[in-house]
Amino acid sequence: MSCPSGGTGEVPTILHVIHFNVVSGIMPLSVKRAIIMNRRFVRQICPDYVKMGSCESADNCPLRHDSNYLRICPKFLQNICLLGEQRCPLAHVLDPCRIPQCVYFTKGTCSRSGCNFLHIKYPHGTPACQDFLIGRCEKGSCCKKRHIWRGELDLSKTEKSKSVPQSVTKNEDIAKESEQLGSLRNAKVVPDFIPFHISDD
Repeated sequence: MSCPSGGTGEVPTILHVIHFNVVSGIMPLSVKRAIIMNRRFVRQICPDYVKMGSCESADNCPLRHDSNYLRICPKFLQNICLLGEQRCPLAHVLDPCRIPQCVYFTKGTCSRSGCNFLHIKYPHGTPACQDFLIGRCEKGSCCKKRHIWRGELDLSKTEKSKSVPQSVTKNEDIAKESEQLGSLRNAKVVPDFIPFHISDD
């Protein structure tokens, strides 16, 4: 899968005349301020719309509903979506900027011929791509970070957190066993000398 040259998403433009010094490569302070102000006015992408294709607020949502950020239908990627492009609320396109990595390929168990998911192995500990979590990454398969959906990211975090309580429960079991065996604090001290009495009878 080749790297994308760019998306068709909504790209904010700066409505200012920018004077850039090509020789020095220094951007004037006024241009930097214009870029910062422009970013503030750009509406963020609605995460509910990206994930489900709809939002409870609908047209009243203060966030942006951009179809170029809409999640690709996972069943479409597996060629098993029965709803079709017209009825399915998710995207039915093979946009490299929105295709996630193949979970089975990362585990070395993908046996699907012509798998539409991203077949890339990342080094251990590679962080998730924040742009992809929002909805799309213009770098596509050339991105150095993991292209993973938020649900899978939360699942991996949960699996990591489960490994911590196991050690805690082991320590608790050891403590219970020691209590059953008895504590030395409650044990009676045996005297060094025990008197031995013999009766005259």
